[in-house]
Amino acid sequence: MKNVINGAKKVLGDESGAATVEYGLITLGVVAAVTGAAGAFKDQVTALFTDVGTTLTAAQTSAKAGS
Repeated sequence: MKNVINGAKKVLGDESGAATVEYGLITLGVVAAVTGAAGAFKDQVTALFTDVGTTLTAAQTSAKAGS
């Protein structure tokens, strides 16, 4: 009977999984924040890459015309 009680105390007193859950919740919060920020800046990033692509295409066309 003592073995059962000691085993129950050991299982109920084990808090090693609590830290794992806490780190998981922190990670979830960070992922949610990054996802939200990415959504907020989506239009600006799209415009930036479009401008870079347009500039590179114009430079390539200009270089071919000068050859």
